[in-house]
Amino acid sequence: MNARLPWLTAGVAAMAAAASAVPGAGEALELSRDGLARGEWWRVATGHLVHWSVSHALWDVATFAGIGVLCERRSRREMVWALLAAAPIASIVVLMAHPELATYRGLSALDVALFALFACQLGGALGVGFGMLVAAKLACEAWLGTALFVGDAQGGAVLVPVAHVAGAAAACAAFIALRRFSNPRANRPSTGALLSYEEKEPC
Repeated sequence: MNARLPWLTAGVAAMAAAASAVPGAGEALELSRDGLARGEWWRVATGHLVHWSVSHALWDVATFAGIGVLCERRSRREMVWALLAAAPIASIVVLMAHPELATYRGLSALDVALFALFACQLGGALGVGFGMLVAAKLACEAWLGTALFVGDAQGGAVLVPVAHVAGAAAACAAFIALRRFSNPRANRPSTGALLSYEEKEPC
């Protein structure tokens, strides 16, 4: 564990709490089709920081803080790349899968992304077991057509489980790519193995 102080987790959680509390921040930062049409591309990231209600924000931010600490203590670098991948991909998938939605808010897609990342970081049987729990949650959400464990959403807002699936997939892909490109020799045979093979070749 190489990140004793989870400042990244604290920073994102604080930004989400502040953005959800400041009047008018929701409209300025939410993922909005009209806003994107005006060239406000930052909304694909900032839409995850704002929420529809106090309860919605509390659930999302508390969950992010808890799982974020676990991920960041294992590898801050992996967490950064998982979030950088999950934030825009989840937003784009929401826009493509739900053309009827004009706006989207919430940190839950990034919460699930970190749950998926933590499963990858654990590895082995424990990681597989944890990953299966995450997959079961996603399957239940897809079947029920609603998100689990995120509190209520006021004002007639619609919860979007596909954002969770996209976030989890993006985080896993980022983890795999980072591990592979960080250690390119891991996929190559060692020099000893190569020499051993060559020595067995007929002259």
